[in-house]
Amino acid sequence: MKINKKLLQVLFACTIIIMPVLTSTKTTSVIYAADVVIDPVDKPLQKMDKLRNDLDDNCLGLSSSKASTKKKQKYNKLLKSFYDTAAEACDISDLNSQVKAAINDGINQLSIEKDSLKKIKGLKISEYLTALEKLKQRIDMAQKAVREDNSKYVTGTENFVYDKERAKNISDKNLYLRVNDLKKLNIPEDVYITEESYNFNEVHYTLSNRQKITKKADGSLDLTTVHTETAKELEKKELDNQIKQYYNATVKKGKKYSTYNKKSINKAIKLYQEADEHLAGFDTKTTDVKKYHKLLKNKIKELKNYKADSWRMSKKRIKISQKTLRELGVPKNAKIKRSYNVGELAGPVGGPNYGHCTYYDFYKGKKYVATVMVFADGHSFSMFP
Repeated sequence: MKINKKLLQVLFACTIIIMPVLTSTKTTSVIYAADVVIDPVDKPLQKMDKLRNDLDDNCLGLSSSKASTKKKQKYNKLLKSFYDTAAEACDISDLNSQVKAAINDGINQLSIEKDSLKKIKGLKISEYLTALEKLKQRIDMAQKAVREDNSKYVTGTENFVYDKERAKNISDKNLYLRVNDLKKLNIPEDVYITEESYNFNEVHYTLSNRQKITKKADGSLDLTTVHTETAKELEKKELDNQIKQYYNATVKKGKKYSTYNKKSINKAIKLYQEADEHLAGFDTKTTDVKKYHKLLKNKIKELKNYKADSWRMSKKRIKISQKTLRELGVPKNAKIKRSYNVGELAGPVGGPNYGHCTYYDFYKGKKYVATVMVFADGHSFSMFP
């Protein structure tokens, strides 16, 4: 059966346009509760991971070009943010093995960056390395206290019988769950163990209050909680999912517009502005819609910057000879399908900035075969699929 393509496109477009109106109304369908495992240190650990990547990127920026005051300030700000997040994670649980690993990773990375940036003055790497070492010492002391603790076993331990070898290993490594372990994790002392799983250097405990503890030989205590989502939480999740789908559909449509043509850019800006207005129908207190408002505004700002770039919008092109194309490896029978200008691009790490650039995309029929970049000062490069 053939389907009219135009009709299908119209129906899809209508669905996208009315989606915010539909999804901003109160959900009345039956919502089933779901169990979710919550790790209290998950968010700060994710943030630490992102900050380490940001530090790495900024370190490259400082070492590959002139270190401006602004760049140094940004790097120091990232250092402070990483330390503050590490301290926050420690306050949540200085006995969590993942927190210890994340801090160790940070210390190792900053030690390397300190060495590579030793000639640049005004950076606070040494200061924050010292502070992170103190957090590590705090973790080591907390874990030592767990390893040496001999408070009474948590109720339920007596129900689990191990062979002689395993029992000795658990006892020697102090892997039995003790009352003081519960206190350290702010768990009520009247809970008891309902399930236990042994794995040589660690034991996994399930408690009567639906919390789970993994006790490790180094003194780590990893805690998770099983939480049953409420109808309100599930409704929020559903609305957030609808907002995300609407945003993704808008961005997918926006990518079809060229960012090298003012008329096309104006259409994309209008699309994102309308999407931003549509999302205003969602409650900012009960959904994550704020995040998508910000993403749309950033896209609009980026497009406006593109439009203001006279070289990007220019129809002029930096020419390149057939001889140079052959030297760059572009097939003789390949033809230019698209050309566009970009602003000043950084050269290889530690190298010069080549200035304005024109890109040429080469095709053989419908097959893409190469892209050539030609810079204002005469340099040229080729890229192949």
